[in-house]
Amino acid sequence: MPPKYFVKKWDEVTASPHPEDPYFGTTFKLVGRDLGAKYFVLNMTIMKPGEKIPIHSHPAAEEVHVLLSGKSTLTVEGKKIKAEAITAFRFPPGLHYGLVNDSKKDATWMFVAAPTDEYDALYAKKFGDKKKKK
Repeated sequence: MPPKYFVKKWDEVTASPHPEDPYFGTTFKLVGRDLGAKYFVLNMTIMKPGEKIPIHSHPAAEEVHVLLSGKSTLTVEGKKIKAEAITAFRFPPGLHYGLVNDSKKDATWMFVAAPTDEYDALYAKKFGDKKKKK
C-alpha cells in the first residue's frame, strides 16, 4: 500500500493569528501541521505592506525562510538586509532576527523549521493539541 499523502488548498489551511501571539497582525498558515508533518514545521504567510515579524530567536529550532514573492527587509543580529524574491535564509538556534514587509506590495514567505518541540508546545497552547508522541 503506498504511503498516504495529503492535499490542502490555501483557504483550507489553519490560520493563526491569536491575540496572545507575538506576531499578531501577520497571519501564518500552518501548512505542515494541517498536512500531518511530524518531523518539521512548515508555515507560510502573505504579508501585507507594513506587517512584520518582530526580532526573536528560537532556543532549539533551526529555521529556513524563503521569500517566494515580493520584497522585505530582514534584521539579523542588528544588521538590515534587503531581500527580493526568490531568496532563502537559514537561521540557526539562538540567532536574533525579524523581518518587515516595507514595500508597497504583498510579500509571500515560507518558513521551515526543526525540531518541532517548541512549535508543538505553541500549537498545544493555541489549539489544545496534545504534544506529539515521538
